[in-house]
Amino acid sequence: MKIITHEFIIERLKSTRAISALSLFALSGFVIPFIPFWVLGGVNTNALISFAFLFLIFGFPFGYLIGLKNIIKTSKIRNDIENKRFSVLVDEIVDTRVSKNGRSSEMDDNFCELYLQRYSEEKGRTVTVRSAEFRKLAIGDQCILIFAESEKRPVLVFAGNNYCIDENLKNRLI
Repeated sequence: MKIITHEFIIERLKSTRAISALSLFALSGFVIPFIPFWVLGGVNTNALISFAFLFLIFGFPFGYLIGLKNIIKTSKIRNDIENKRFSVLVDEIVDTRVSKNGRSSEMDDNFCELYLQRYSEEKGRTVTVRSAEFRKLAIGDQCILIFAESEKRPVLVFAGNNYCIDENLKNRLI
Protein backbone atom coordinates (compact mmCIF):
# COMPACT_ATOMS: atom_id res chain seq x y z
CA MET A 1 0.00 0.00 0.00
CA LYS A 2 1.34 3.41 -0.98
CA ILE A 3 1.19 6.22 1.57
CA ILE A 4 0.23 9.61 0.17
CA THR A 5 2.54 12.19 1.71
CA HIS A 6 3.14 15.83 0.82
CA GLU A 7 6.35 14.85 -1.01
CA PHE A 8 4.54 12.06 -2.90
CA ILE A 9 1.90 14.56 -4.09
CA ILE A 10 4.59 16.97 -5.34
CA GLU A 11 6.37 14.10 -7.11
CA ARG A 12 3.19 12.83 -8.82
CA LEU A 13 2.22 16.34 -9.93
CA LYS A 14 5.08 16.31 -12.49
CA SER A 15 4.85 20.08 -12.88
CA THR A 16 8.51 20.62 -13.78
CA ARG A 17 8.22 18.34 -16.79
CA ALA A 18 4.97 19.98 -17.86
CA ILE A 19 6.39 23.50 -17.56
CA SER A 20 9.45 22.49 -19.60
CA ALA A 21 7.30 21.09 -22.40
CA LEU A 22 4.95 24.07 -22.36
CA SER A 23 7.92 26.44 -22.47
CA LEU A 24 8.86 25.02 -25.87
CA PHE A 25 5.41 25.89 -27.19
CA ALA A 26 5.56 29.37 -25.69
CA LEU A 27 9.06 30.03 -27.01
CA SER A 28 8.25 28.86 -30.52
CA GLY A 29 4.99 30.79 -30.53
CA PHE A 30 6.67 34.02 -29.52
CA VAL A 31 9.82 33.65 -31.68
CA ILE A 32 8.33 32.53 -35.02
CA PRO A 33 6.41 35.78 -35.69
CA PHE A 34 9.68 37.77 -35.50
CA ILE A 35 11.44 35.70 -38.19
CA PRO A 36 10.26 37.98 -41.06
CA PHE A 37 12.13 40.93 -39.51
CA TRP A 38 15.39 38.94 -39.57
CA VAL A 39 14.85 37.40 -43.01
CA LEU A 40 13.65 40.60 -44.72
CA GLY A 41 16.30 42.71 -43.00
CA GLY A 42 14.28 45.21 -41.00
CA VAL A 43 10.88 46.75 -40.54
CA ASN A 44 8.92 47.12 -43.77
CA THR A 45 5.41 46.42 -45.02
CA ASN A 46 6.11 42.81 -45.97
CA ALA A 47 7.72 42.10 -42.62
CA LEU A 48 4.78 43.66 -40.74
CA ILE A 49 2.20 41.70 -42.73
CA SER A 50 4.18 38.49 -42.28
CA PHE A 51 4.54 39.23 -38.56
CA ALA A 52 0.76 39.71 -38.18
CA PHE A 53 0.02 36.52 -40.14
CA LEU A 54 2.55 34.42 -38.20
CA PHE A 55 1.35 35.87 -34.91
CA LEU A 56 -2.22 34.81 -35.69
CA ILE A 57 -1.15 31.34 -36.86
CA PHE A 58 1.67 30.57 -34.36
CA GLY A 59 2.10 33.33 -31.80
CA PHE A 60 -1.32 33.47 -30.22
CA PRO A 61 -2.29 29.76 -30.30
CA PHE A 62 1.11 28.28 -29.42
CA GLY A 63 2.65 31.14 -27.47
CA TYR A 64 -0.32 32.12 -25.36
CA LEU A 65 -3.13 29.54 -25.47
CA ILE A 66 -0.97 26.42 -25.25
CA GLY A 67 2.21 27.83 -23.74
CA LEU A 68 1.98 30.81 -21.44
CA LYS A 69 -1.58 30.29 -20.20
CA ASN A 70 -0.89 26.68 -19.18
CA ILE A 71 2.51 27.56 -17.68
CA ILE A 72 0.80 30.08 -15.40
CA LYS A 73 -1.93 27.59 -14.45
CA THR A 74 0.58 24.79 -13.74
CA SER A 75 2.79 27.15 -11.73
CA LYS A 76 -0.16 28.23 -9.58
CA ILE A 77 -1.08 24.60 -8.89
CA ARG A 78 2.52 23.70 -8.02
CA ASN A 79 2.79 26.74 -5.76
CA ASP A 80 -0.44 25.78 -3.98
CA ILE A 81 0.75 22.21 -3.40
CA GLU A 82 4.23 23.24 -2.24
CA ASN A 83 2.78 25.82 0.17
CA LYS A 84 0.23 23.30 1.47
CA ARG A 85 -2.79 25.15 0.11
CA PHE A 86 -4.67 22.03 -0.92
CA SER A 87 -7.37 19.73 0.37
CA VAL A 88 -7.96 15.98 0.20
CA LEU A 89 -11.25 14.21 -0.41
CA VAL A 90 -11.64 10.49 0.16
CA ASP A 91 -14.56 9.19 -1.87
CA GLU A 92 -16.00 5.91 -3.10
CA ILE A 93 -16.49 4.75 -6.70
CA VAL A 94 -20.18 4.11 -7.35
CA ASP A 95 -20.12 3.66 -11.14
CA THR A 96 -17.69 3.55 -14.06
CA ARG A 97 -17.92 4.11 -17.81
CA VAL A 98 -15.76 4.64 -20.87
CA SER A 99 -16.32 7.90 -22.73
CA LYS A 100 -17.47 7.78 -26.35
CA ASN A 101 -14.56 10.09 -27.23
CA GLY A 102 -11.92 7.52 -26.22
CA ARG A 103 -10.45 4.64 -28.17
CA SER A 104 -8.67 1.60 -26.80
CA SER A 105 -5.56 2.52 -28.79
CA GLU A 106 -5.20 5.75 -26.80
CA MET A 107 -3.79 4.13 -23.70
CA ASP A 108 -2.26 7.36 -22.37
CA ASP A 109 -5.37 9.50 -22.65
CA ASN A 110 -7.85 9.95 -19.86
CA PHE A 111 -11.17 8.77 -21.24
CA CYS A 112 -12.31 6.37 -18.52
CA GLU A 113 -14.76 8.05 -16.16
CA LEU A 114 -15.46 7.35 -12.51
CA TYR A 115 -18.64 8.41 -10.75
CA LEU A 116 -17.88 9.12 -7.13
CA GLN A 117 -20.36 9.12 -4.28
CA ARG A 118 -19.72 12.61 -2.84
CA TYR A 119 -17.86 14.47 -5.60
CA SER A 120 -20.14 13.48 -8.49
CA GLU A 121 -23.26 14.14 -6.42
CA GLU A 122 -22.15 17.60 -5.27
CA LYS A 123 -20.44 18.83 -8.45
CA GLY A 124 -22.32 16.87 -11.11
CA ARG A 125 -18.99 15.82 -12.67
CA THR A 126 -17.02 12.66 -13.16
CA VAL A 127 -13.33 12.04 -12.63
CA THR A 128 -11.24 10.65 -15.47
CA VAL A 129 -8.37 8.20 -15.10
CA ARG A 130 -6.01 6.41 -17.46
CA SER A 131 -7.23 3.13 -18.90
CA ALA A 132 -4.44 1.15 -17.19
CA GLU A 133 -5.73 2.31 -13.78
CA PHE A 134 -9.35 1.91 -14.85
CA ARG A 135 -8.95 -1.81 -15.52
CA LYS A 136 -7.80 -2.39 -11.93
CA LEU A 137 -10.77 -0.61 -10.32
CA ALA A 138 -14.11 -1.91 -9.14
CA ILE A 139 -17.26 -0.33 -7.79
CA GLY A 140 -16.83 0.23 -4.07
CA ASP A 141 -13.10 1.03 -4.26
CA GLN A 142 -11.92 4.23 -2.67
CA CYS A 143 -10.70 7.21 -4.63
CA ILE A 144 -8.57 10.00 -3.15
CA LEU A 145 -8.84 13.41 -4.82
CA ILE A 146 -6.34 16.23 -4.31
CA PHE A 147 -7.66 19.77 -4.86
CA ALA A 148 -5.39 22.81 -5.19
CA GLU A 149 -6.72 26.12 -3.93
CA SER A 150 -6.42 27.75 -7.38
CA GLU A 151 -8.20 24.95 -9.27
CA LYS A 152 -11.86 23.86 -9.21
CA ARG A 153 -11.27 20.30 -10.46
CA PRO A 154 -9.02 17.75 -8.76
CA VAL A 155 -5.36 18.09 -9.75
CA LEU A 156 -4.51 14.49 -8.80
CA VAL A 157 -6.60 11.34 -8.55
CA PHE A 158 -5.41 8.29 -6.62
CA ALA A 159 -7.93 5.62 -7.54
CA GLY A 160 -8.06 2.23 -5.88
CA ASN A 161 -7.57 0.74 -2.46
CA ASN A 162 -3.77 0.74 -2.82
CA TYR A 163 -3.41 4.23 -1.33
CA CYS A 164 -3.73 5.60 2.17
CA ILE A 165 -3.26 9.11 3.54
CA ASP A 166 -0.31 10.00 5.75
CA GLU A 167 -1.13 11.15 9.28
CA ASN A 168 0.33 14.60 8.50
CA LEU A 169 -2.31 15.14 5.80
CA LYS A 170 -5.33 14.12 7.92
CA ASN A 171 -5.96 17.81 8.73
CA ARG A 172 -6.45 18.48 4.98
CA LEU A 173 -9.43 16.11 4.66
CA ILE A 174 -12.75 17.58 3.58
